[in-house]
Amino acid sequence: MSAADWTILLGEKPTRADRLAAERVSAHLSGLGLTVRDDAPNRIVIGTPGSNPLIRDLAPETGKADLGRDGFVLRSVDDGVVMASATVFGVLCAWDEFRRVVNSPADLAALDVTSRPAFDLREYKMALPKDDDFLIDRRINLVSTSSW
Repeated sequence: MSAADWTILLGEKPTRADRLAAERVSAHLSGLGLTVRDDAPNRIVIGTPGSNPLIRDLAPETGKADLGRDGFVLRSVDDGVVMASATVFGVLCAWDEFRRVVNSPADLAALDVTSRPAFDLREYKMALPKDDDFLIDRRINLVSTSSW
């Protein structure tokens, strides 16, 4: 796979998480010196089976309970990469893994990550974080505030 030009494919009704992951993937690829354009031969398919029909074929395990809550698939396929989960927060966890493991264009051809969190709920119980990045970086999917 030539790693020069990429397109990001979202479904017709992408979730907020899908759009956020796409924005961040685009910025990450640009930082690696790659080009993101609409008609590129290589593609990164992002979403859930509900938000992007391509996910059902490229990552069928996202339609099963095997990944647990917020588990994800991040893998290289013939013409690109699939970044998928059964949940919207799982898509953001897949983005987080993408940014950690893709450090050069060559890494895009060797992705094979399937993640199932050890715990369904990963809670942050303190003052509310200032931004989404805090939660995404720590893969926290529940925030509780003190009842006092």
